[in-house]
Amino acid sequence: KVDDWVSKMGYHFAVDYFKYPEAAASGDELELELGVDNVGVAPIYNHIPVRLRLTGEKASYDFETSLDIRNWFPGKTREAFTIQLPEITQAGVYCIELGIFREDMSGLYENCQGIYLCTDAARKGCYYQVGEVTIE
Repeated sequence: KVDDWVSKMGYHFAVDYFKYPEAAASGDELELELGVDNVGVAPIYNHIPVRLRLTGEKASYDFETSLDIRNWFPGKTREAFTIQLPEITQAGVYCIELGIFREDMSGLYENCQGIYLCTDAARKGCYYQVGEVTIE
């Protein structure tokens, strides 16, 4: 009973869904939607940035979103947000990766202290692979 109680304390973010366009052009604004279910019993009290990264064969692009995870109270939350692709985004297929973390003191992401998500998505460092988009 104690283990069951401990597993529900605090926040536990499960990714319900992540919607994104299949294709876009350099300079486009991508409209994205994230469904999160906080299956815990409390919200998180600290602001930790939600980051998105597009990783391709030749380039990668990092974005810090406007999402505020302090608003992810117990229950389901739907977040619609956008990111602006740089005009110089190279054409190609990009993996869309999502992470919730702060940079370490060196400004590097390798040593990040991130929020773990309840999801089947593959985790690579601080990021979860949540989709793929083709930039034309």
